[in-house]
Amino acid sequence: MLIAAWTDRKVEPSREDCISFLAGVEASDGVILIATPTIAELLKGTPPLELPRRKSVVPVPFDARAARILGEAMPSEVLKKLRPENNMPPLAYFKYDAMIAACAKAFLADCIVSLDEKDMPTLANHVGLPFRTPSMYRQPQQKTLL
Repeated sequence: MLIAAWTDRKVEPSREDCISFLAGVEASDGVILIATPTIAELLKGTPPLELPRRKSVVPVPFDARAARILGEAMPSEVLKKLRPENNMPPLAYFKYDAMIAACAKAFLADCIVSLDEKDMPTLANHVGLPFRTPSMYRQPQQKTLL
C-alpha cells in the first residue's frame, strides 16, 4: 500500500485508494503504525524507498512484545498450516507478514490495512485484528441533484 501511495511505481491498480486512505488518515489526525518489517520491505525494493517523515506515520519495532505474540500465536507449525495450500508465498515472505501482524497486535492497532487480500486477512484474524483494504475507506460519490 505504501509503495503504491508514495511512489510513481505502477505496482498497484488501487493506487488512488491508497493515496486517498493515507490523506484521510492525515486529515483526521489519525496515526498509521508501520512495522519495521514493512520498512525493511520498502528498503529492499528497487529503487529503495525511504519512509516519508510525517506525523501520521509512526514506525513500530518488532520488539519483545511482538516476538512473544508471534511465538505464541503463530509458531512455525501454525504458520505452515496457515499458509495457502499451494505454498505461495514462500514461507520467508509469509513470516514477514506474520511479523507485521504481530507488531500490529503488540502496538494495539485498531486493524490491519493492506492490499494483501490473500494472506494478511488470515494472519490478522489469527492475532485477533480486523482486516481492511484501502478501498474499504473509499467515500461514496455524492450525486448532485438539481
